[in-house]
Amino acid sequence: MDNLEIIPLQPAHLEEATQIHQQYLSPSWSLANFKETLECSRSCGFAAFIDKRIIGFIIGRTIDCEAEILTLVVSLQWQKCGIGNNLVRILLDTIRLRGGDRVFIEVNANNQIARKLYNKFDFRVISERPNYYPPIPGFSRTALVLEKIFL
Repeated sequence: MDNLEIIPLQPAHLEEATQIHQQYLSPSWSLANFKETLECSRSCGFAAFIDKRIIGFIIGRTIDCEAEILTLVVSLQWQKCGIGNNLVRILLDTIRLRGGDRVFIEVNANNQIARKLYNKFDFRVISERPNYYPPIPGFSRTALVLEKIFL
């Protein structure tokens, strides 16, 4: 993809990011949630653009040597094109540069696409959180806690 650009997520991108998040994730974050998260010095995010349109983004946070991926979303038409891969890779690189030695994320137990993606980066299931998500027809309420340890 020649016209793919990944840059740090900026306040000017947050309205568009909120709309994408609300389209694909439930419960979704509000614009205020995004602003508050990005204002924290321990947080960072990256947005993927094609033709100056956000098609996906990722946000993470590092606290001392541990980090967590808070959210990742890619527009449906761009899924399975490597966008998620690129976003995860750049965030993991940033986490390592910030001194992180392990990364966590919660993933819905039946989200096979996300599980497959994180598996490529050597994330492993370390625990389950039953009733973590609100009841949504067709979705598990269980979150799997995944961990990646940098060697």
